[in-house]
This record gives sequence, structure tokens and C-alpha cells, in this order.
Amino acid sequence: MSHPPDTYSFANYLAYVLYPPLYIGGPIVTFNDFMWQVSLPISHITCVVLTITLQHRKPLAITGSTIRSHALRFAGCLFTIELILHFMYVVAIKDSKAWFGYSPGEIIMVGFWNLIIVWLKVRCIQLGR
Repeated sequence: MSHPPDTYSFANYLAYVLYPPLYIGGPIVTFNDFMWQVSLPISHITCVVLTITLQHRKPLAITGSTIRSHALRFAGCLFTIELILHFMYVVAIKDSKAWFGYSPGEIIMVGFWNLIIVWLKVRCIQLGR
């Protein structure tokens, strides 16, 4: 959802750039998401030299259907990763270096499915928080 045009100001951009978690983990939230998460009607961000006053709307309420939707996605992701780990032994093949004698196509598939498993792990963590 877009913000009003006056939200896209230099002061708000500076507040976003000086947001401390951005230094640790990179841009974990976009500018629009950051602006929606400012929950107080008026916030004061004090830096070393200047004070910035932000005025924003409160974030939208989380509905029960949204919670159910995310819970269903999380359960589906968890079920999929369990299914893959139960029937495909690519992680064990990778960890024990048992790919000797495999054709190049088989080695590529072991690497590909390992990437999918890592992606699913990250996806489950994202949906679970």
C-alpha cells in the first residue's frame, strides 16, 4: 500500500538509513514497510546532530484470516521439507561426500536439491516469525 506523497521526504529517508538493524543484517525491511512500522503518531528520532519528527498512521491490524493463512503456509513448508528430507538423501550424500562415481548430471541434482532444502529452511524461518 502506498503512502501519501509527503511521506517520501528526506527526513524520513534519513530515519530509514539510520535505522540500526540495517547496519547488521542489511536492508531487512523496505522503506515502505519501515514507514508502516512506525507505530506512534509522532515519533522523535534523535541523532547525534539533529532531531527528526515523523508523523504516520498506525500499522493495519492483523486479522484472523491472515494468521490462518500464514500458519497454513508454515505447515505446508514444514511438511514439504520433512517430506524431502525423509525421501531424498541429498544432505547425507553431500555431508559424507558420497557422490564419487556419480555422473555430472547427478552431481548437479544433488547440489540443486541441497539449495532447495536450504531455501525451504529459510522460508520456514520467515513464515514462522
